Amino acid sequence: MEFHVSAIKDFQPKEKIDIVCSLHACDTATDEAIAKGVLLESPFLLVVPCCQHEITNQLTDHPLKAITRHGVYKSKLADLLTDAMRTLILEAVGYKVSVTEYVSPIYTPKNILIQAEKIQAKNSMAFKQYLELKNMFNGISIELERILHNFFEFSNDS
Repeated sequence: MEFHVSAIKDFQPKEKIDIVCSLHACDTATDEAIAKGVLLESPFLLVVPCCQHEITNQLTDHPLKAITRHGVYKSKLADLLTDAMRTLILEAVGYKVSVTEYVSPIYTPKNILIQAEKIQAKNSMAFKQYLELKNMFNGISIELERILHNFFEFSNDS
């Protein structure tokens, strides 16, 4: 195992990467780590997301406005949506994904582990579900989608 200090997007391995691990990479850094794993064709990804602020300000017109008028709830919904979207993107590009709590929430509220194993080419059902979720929340998007845009064919209404 090796550890490298660099911007994730700048990291270029000298040999094949078997496992990409990301522990509490803040906000879009988690997306960058996931994208790097996908682009490097890593067979395994282990991701523990941290703060997810990117879509908080995008949550303006959606079916759960009555809930998100309270900042704490809006933040929690943003966390949930961000990680669900990450999971669906991973599934769409061919990873089998499981999501678990890796430690008790007593120790950290950021205790979600996203485990992904590359098992197939693409999963069109996951991509369809991703688009449905995105559209339900008025076109919200995450950095992972923008980095991996070449993997998807987005229509004009997505």
